[in-house]
Amino acid sequence: MNRESKDMPPSDTTKQNLRELRDAAIELWWRFFDWLAVVPWKTLAIVAVLVMILGGILQSPEPFVILIVASFIIKAVAGGKHTAELTASQAIQRAEKEELERTAAEAHLEALQAQIEPHFLFNTLASIDQLILTDPPRASRMQQSLIRYLRSAMPKMRERHAAHAAPAGRALARFPGDHGRAHGRAPADRRARA
Repeated sequence: MNRESKDMPPSDTTKQNLRELRDAAIELWWRFFDWLAVVPWKTLAIVAVLVMILGGILQSPEPFVILIVASFIIKAVAGGKHTAELTASQAIQRAEKEELERTAAEAHLEALQAQIEPHFLFNTLASIDQLILTDPPRASRMQQSLIRYLRSAMPKMRERHAAHAAPAGRALARFPGDHGRAHGRAPADRRARA
């Protein structure tokens, strides 16, 4: 007996003991139910034969037969429940794995795009720089086309990269003045003056 039961009147102690016994019986029942859900049918059949032998030895097989029949019925129900839970768990794991793979693929594509966009911009600027020397009207048209492209593309790029990338304007600010030098080339107009 615990200390609380020593201080209680006998009727309260009995109620407390009955509650504890009820809770233990409920816990035992659910453990039995869970065991039936996962135990293989073959093992359950072996246990049933052993229980029948025990019932024969005790010369009271009726309660054991009822227990065995109830166990087979519960196994059918609990096994279906266990299978459904297992299938649901596997589906959740598969969905999480696919989501991770999709996120990784999207991140990889964004990384590739982040590499390609600066190359496109620097190559276009280098081409404009070269055309300024050789064909100024064409350089002006190319520059206007680049401006139109950037005006239309920048909002989309900012939306897509807002969470994890600096806008292209900030990226260009890292290279003040001479963008051609980022690729190891001196600008064409400086070469011509030198």
